[in-house]
Amino acid sequence: GWLDLVGVASQVLFFKSALDKLGLEADFVRMGKYKSAIEPLTQDTMSEPSRQAISELLEDFDTDLVSRVAKGRKLSEEKVRALIDEGPFDADRALELGLIDAVAFDDAAKQKFRDATKTKVIRKVPLRPEDEKVTLGRILEALTGGGKPQEPSGAHLAVVNVVGEIVDSEDTVPNQAASGPFVRHVRKLAYDDDVKAIVVRIDSPGGSALASDRMWHALHYAGKRKPIVVSIGDMAASGGYYIASAGKEVFAEPTSIVGSIGVFGGKISAANLADKVGVHVETIRRGKNAAWSSAASNFSDSERAVIQRMLERTYDRFVSRVSLSRGISREQVLSVAEGRVLTATRGERAGLVTKLGGFQAALDAARKLGGLDDDAPLAPWPSELGLLDALAGGDRDEAMLRAVLGERGAE
Repeated sequence: GWLDLVGVASQVLFFKSALDKLGLEADFVRMGKYKSAIEPLTQDTMSEPSRQAISELLEDFDTDLVSRVAKGRKLSEEKVRALIDEGPFDADRALELGLIDAVAFDDAAKQKFRDATKTKVIRKVPLRPEDEKVTLGRILEALTGGGKPQEPSGAHLAVVNVVGEIVDSEDTVPNQAASGPFVRHVRKLAYDDDVKAIVVRIDSPGGSALASDRMWHALHYAGKRKPIVVSIGDMAASGGYYIASAGKEVFAEPTSIVGSIGVFGGKISAANLADKVGVHVETIRRGKNAAWSSAASNFSDSERAVIQRMLERTYDRFVSRVSLSRGISREQVLSVAEGRVLTATRGERAGLVTKLGGFQAALDAARKLGGLDDDAPLAPWPSELGLLDALAGGDRDEAMLRAVLGERGAE
């Protein structure tokens, strides 16, 4: 094997020239100079605000990586930085440098685990064919030796997951966070007297502004009746942070990505492509902006003005929601807005994050705020999360399973 300890890097591909050759044009309006998601389609090089934001992220990622390796391997940070510049490493070289403890096959590692934990059996969670989805319920069933997990009776903690792109839909959408089911469930939790607090676990890059606002409102309303604690996984950006801001307390790992408070909208115009291939478009309309979404033309001046106005209002609402929920001034929000992405380390300093910590820290805080015992049970939703969704991000796998199963998770 080999150890891929090489530092952190980011590469962005830009497609404007390629689109030009195809006769396609990205016609977008954005609110926020750091809102760079559209830049690969509208530019051939990285803007300075985007370069600044990415550089700050990498700086924080690098600092965290070096600190963790230095602490874990009992090396100086200077030594770790020097080793990173030497990587990647084959197994023998990694052992020589003290980056690993042994070169061995997995059976030796399992025996080491048995010896350390004084257990005889390591129970595996089986991976199943793609047509038979592995869900959180099945994971818990496998770990407990059979029987689906039951909804807790009496006082308990609710855990609501927001995983994937946020979409405005009344129905459940695979691998996405749909607003309708979320809003209905949160409203139900708000009026359930047995639910003493709600933890919202978010791992999302954002999505629909309308859906995000609906989900924020549901949490804001529920927060008037019981504590809402947010735990951010790898990312709560744009609409993901919109929702996260509703928490009474917001927890995130130091390198979780937060912020991206900004909006954009637009379309890919194929007008030049149509000319190139000899396609002619005629439009008959009743209403000045009736064809605004057509891919056969760029935005007219009046269409662009309408979109600009809509985005300005959406952006203003976003900033206002964050200001209200986080209890900070609009000026403070605007100082880190305009689409800027931050690590949670910087987000904490800016007031976007309450505390640095993982899922277990959020559970502990919610139990305390809800007046629950340390071992009070939890009820996760949705229970039919895919395996990777259910166990992804920070320390959620360990904390979630320990909270549900007690100490039986590592038999």
